[in-house]
Amino acid sequence: AANRNSIVAGPTDKRVKLLRTTNIPYDLGTVRGGMESSGQMIGMPPTVFGWDNPEWVNGPWYLSYVNTVTQVIRNDSLFNQRSFNYSQMLPSPTATADEVITAVAQRLGVTLTPEQRQVIWIYMNNQINNSDVMTADLWDASNASKVRRKMAGLVEILSRTNDFQMR
Repeated sequence: AANRNSIVAGPTDKRVKLLRTTNIPYDLGTVRGGMESSGQMIGMPPTVFGWDNPEWVNGPWYLSYVNTVTQVIRNDSLFNQRSFNYSQMLPSPTATADEVITAVAQRLGVTLTPEQRQVIWIYMNNQINNSDVMTADLWDASNASKVRRKMAGLVEILSRTNDFQMR
């Protein structure tokens, strides 16, 4: 009911929205490759009205979207070239996990349910090792390595929510 009369954002809309709202530097070749896989080349719509066929709403397209997002938000070499780090997205240098979750969700236009917020809080404050065992790994805004890892994951998680998928 909450999404009635909503429009699912297309591949172009989602990728551009993510890049604009996060200011994460990206490699145009990576984004173009992902767009080709979803059948929507940036700057080459089939008509002046854009892409009006819903063929891209399928499993392979979504996998292409997820893979492109992962490649963009985890591109450390490009981040180093462009002086980007995820601490720039923190609401303050000493932000708590709750403050970070709220700030990034607002930035991406995502409204979280209490249950979703709890699951994300658990992600922000724990780590799963190679044996799938979860251990405490409390959020620490002063730890650059942790900020890099957790913020990239948070952006990935939020970019997959229903709110982010709608226009």
